[in-house]
Amino acid sequence: MRYLVVGKRAMIAFVCLTLVMGSVLVANLAQIVYTAGSINKKHPIYSVETTKPLVSLGINCAWDNADIPQVIQVLEDHGVKATFFVVGDWCDRYPESVKALYDAGHEIGSHSDTHADMTKLDRAGMEREIRDSAAKITAITGKAPTLFRPPSGAYNSTVVEVIEAEGFYPIQWDCECINMKTIN
Repeated sequence: MRYLVVGKRAMIAFVCLTLVMGSVLVANLAQIVYTAGSINKKHPIYSVETTKPLVSLGINCAWDNADIPQVIQVLEDHGVKATFFVVGDWCDRYPESVKALYDAGHEIGSHSDTHADMTKLDRAGMEREIRDSAAKITAITGKAPTLFRPPSGAYNSTVVEVIEAEGFYPIQWDCECINMKTIN
């Protein structure tokens, strides 16, 4: 029987190399599994490639309108335009706010009609949420929205497909939002 005598340095190098190679293998397998799981999944737009230093500001309107005049003023003071994703129910309660946002030059996108979780609706329910909110926005602004942001960021391939089939661009955010009240 033959024995191979390995020094302490060689053994440490071998163990380190084995650990590194194992980590690389695990990372690659995880990436393969993730990619394979999402190959056929449809995704909304998170960002758009551009060579210009631009940021897109999207603000969801679903609760109250108390800060809308202040928000419009702050944006105007800084020469910033934003996209406001409004819920149809919000349009019903605050049509003057929707009109003020639009008149101030901001884009109005849809955020559904009732802020329903789109992943829990059937296709007809999704279509109704999209169409009803768009009709309300159009009635107030005179311009049909082209952007749709799913409530709570909840989506799956079917949600994205229905949004696109209804003629909208599905929009998602790529960084977390802040509470405007903390900015004062």
